[in-house]
Amino acid sequence: MRLLVVDPLDRLLLFHANPGRGHADGFWFCPGGGVQAGESALQAATRELNEETGLHVDPDRIRGPVWTRRHVVPLAHADDPGTAGGERAGSDKGAYDDLDAGDALDLLDQREQFFVYRAPNTPAIHAIGDPWSARDGHQAYRWWSRRDLEAGPADAAVFAPRRLPELFPEILAGRWENPPRDVGA
Repeated sequence: MRLLVVDPLDRLLLFHANPGRGHADGFWFCPGGGVQAGESALQAATRELNEETGLHVDPDRIRGPVWTRRHVVPLAHADDPGTAGGERAGSDKGAYDDLDAGDALDLLDQREQFFVYRAPNTPAIHAIGDPWSARDGHQAYRWWSRRDLEAGPADAAVFAPRRLPELFPEILAGRWENPPRDVGA
């Protein structure tokens, strides 16, 4: 579950992480996370937004889901002491950069729903730098305008979903489909 948090200047809040795994400069992504047992996707959206940003949001102000996405990512093996957080300890290489084609991988199959929250002001984000962000690999946040998204990151980082610059204008216009659009990886 992910949230498209848009401020009054039509900028989108994205977090940055660099877990290795073949992404030299990491990726920019929307706040969000998993749905806990007994929790609806909307409840998870409000909880995750609070945990990741410090924002308390009325669930009635959240719209969607507007998009869906399935993303399969390799995980570090729990029994491999050389991996931690997706990277080999003491190495510049991602955990999977040196695997052979025949090596077995554990995979995380993420099925995400995206919701929209239009913030009444540009909120201060308080959670970056807290223990959760270091644990989850969140290194920074940024408010991205439509023009910024179209220009892309200054480095080789990617957006998640990759089509975010193409898709964001429909969110700004308040247009989305029912059922939600599958936006790919």
